[in-house]
Amino acid sequence: MKARWMQISPQDFEAVVSLAVTVLKRSPMKTLGLLKRCLPGGPRDHAAVVVEDDEGSIIGYTLYRHNDKEIKIKHVAVHENDRRQGAAKSLLNWIIESYPDTKKLILADVSENNTAAQKLFASMGFKAQLVRNDKDDGDKYRFSFDPSKGRVKEKV
Repeated sequence: MKARWMQISPQDFEAVVSLAVTVLKRSPMKTLGLLKRCLPGGPRDHAAVVVEDDEGSIIGYTLYRHNDKEIKIKHVAVHENDRRQGAAKSLLNWIIESYPDTKKLILADVSENNTAAQKLFASMGFKAQLVRNDKDDGDKYRFSFDPSKGRVKEKV
């Protein structure tokens, strides 16, 4: 399993949108909108990383936004047949290792009922803080990681 930064291609669009719809239950149009921001020549504030199986098929992805102060993970999705095999950790490791000397916080918002994602971020050394929400989408946890303070080593 290998994570790689993605120069978007039509094949990648199809695989990532399919994962977003089936895994995250996201609208294809919303996902396409975010992916278009990752296109070469587009704004440089969004990026995508994919993880592939041994045959080169995309089995997971993460989209993130970055600016001068922070890196905000927008989505992490792994095909359900490939979960619990290190794909999501590979994606997060790629982001952490790509910004080793940064002073930027790495952030991710996770819904209160998504315990699998909460466990993933906690296992990678992210710290959680409950964020109350008055809107209909419920409370969430904001996970933050400070690369300057080191990281939790992955179990092999």
